[in-house]
Amino acid sequence: MIFYPAISRRLHRKKLLGIMAVLAVSGYGLMLVSLPVPGNGMGKFGLLTEEQKLAEISGIIFGTTGGKYVGVQAGQSTGLLITMTVAPCVLMLLSYYLYKKKYKLDEEEYDRICRELGKV
Repeated sequence: MIFYPAISRRLHRKKLLGIMAVLAVSGYGLMLVSLPVPGNGMGKFGLLTEEQKLAEISGIIFGTTGGKYVGVQAGQSTGLLITMTVAPCVLMLLSYYLYKKKYKLDEEEYDRICRELGKV
């Protein structure tokens, strides 16, 4: 987000949005298929390590915490996975499709309108 203005001056917004959609979908894909890679963590400070955090999250989502957390049962884990990852990814791709097909006010059209209004 910080670099968006500088990048958008060099690339057309439609192309930039396409690149960002590919990056986001790639990120979702990597998140869904990647294996947890435990880091060093901060166990010496009494905080959870990466491995412990991932185990807790997986336990909550997949219902293997042994009843420690209430509300997410084994059958609900698929719904959570879809709601938290697949649905946003699909909606993002749908918004990109709508933007690409239906949005007409690009840089060239904006410049044309400004020129036309300048004549009035």
